[in-house]
Amino acid sequence: MTASVIYSSFIISLPTLPAWHQSNQAYQLLFGKLPIHTFGDVIGIICGTVVNDYVLSRSKLKLKGKFFGVRIISATMAGEFSYQIVAYTIAWSGQMDAISSILPFFIFAFFYKICFNIIALPFIYIATYIIKQREHMDVYDTKTNFNPFKFSIG
Repeated sequence: MTASVIYSSFIISLPTLPAWHQSNQAYQLLFGKLPIHTFGDVIGIICGTVVNDYVLSRSKLKLKGKFFGVRIISATMAGEFSYQIVAYTIAWSGQMDAISSILPFFIFAFFYKICFNIIALPFIYIATYIIKQREHMDVYDTKTNFNPFKFSIG
């Protein structure tokens, strides 16, 4: 991602011929927003992942390890919703006049990802089953601290 931001910024900064003025404006319009969109995406991914992990872990405890599909889909929904909210808020802040302009994109992206996860659920189930069988373990995160700002080494 960083390379694409640097490359796009470099391309935009290059001088253009006077005849290409409109093309240069199009490049600036298209690629000029890339750094803030990338930043929003990265922060959104971090937030969405933390929420997804938390919901998945806590639902496993509450449901006593049962209802794997429900746990996966609910964790995905919570994680994707928080990802979309954070990423879209950062990426589009000050650029859209109304939330109604980005709401269709938000809804489509959210449901697209949820539908993809539902379709992939049998494969997720098989992969999880194989890993559990090979490693002979089933982890319950009873003492996990999900605070993303707490770091410890060792």
